[in-house]
Amino acid sequence: MKNIKKKALAAATISGLTAAMTGVLSLTPIGSDEAVAQSGMEKCAGIARKAMNDCGANGHACGGLAAVDGDPNEWVYVPIGSCEKIVNGRLLKEGRGRAVKSNDKCYGIARKAKNDCGANGHACGGLAVVDGDPNEWIYLPKGICEKIVGASTSKP
Repeated sequence: MKNIKKKALAAATISGLTAAMTGVLSLTPIGSDEAVAQSGMEKCAGIARKAMNDCGANGHACGGLAAVDGDPNEWVYVPIGSCEKIVNGRLLKEGRGRAVKSNDKCYGIARKAKNDCGANGHACGGLAVVDGDPNEWIYLPKGICEKIVGASTSKP
């Protein structure tokens, strides 16, 4: 009887592991364009800090290999709609997905008239008067601001 219980337990464990692995393997790869669009992100070139890019460009295939700040071919993922708000940001592939909740104010990278809220004596978004004003900001999820040239999560 003990042998049967051991075999049943082993079979149940293997069955559970097989089901779990099948579920994991059936997921869309995280780096695929479909997964990115579903997560509400887009590829934004020209804004990556040195060694902070998200994936391949310029003859390399990996993230973290950007050789210089602001290379026009290197890119990072940002929430859909954010790239057009960032100085020197250039959208690589437009996608549409659900919006991503923002967590950090990211200072110093807002384009003229593309800031998210008030600064410099005004109280509204869209009133930045120059590109890259260090007091103007846009919302980005935690961890993204640090990847962008000239960006800071701290108010100057």
